[in-house]
Amino acid sequence: MPQGVIKWFNPAKGFGFIKPDNGDKDVFVHISAVERA
Repeated sequence: MPQGVIKWFNPAKGFGFIKPDNGDKDVFVHISAVERA
């Protein structure tokens, strides 16, 4: 499973971005994906 660091997250809007450890482009993340994890 890919790993990274949360770059920023807006709890009011329910989304943010993760910076992957492997240097790829930032990944969009929505709160619904976090809730399912």
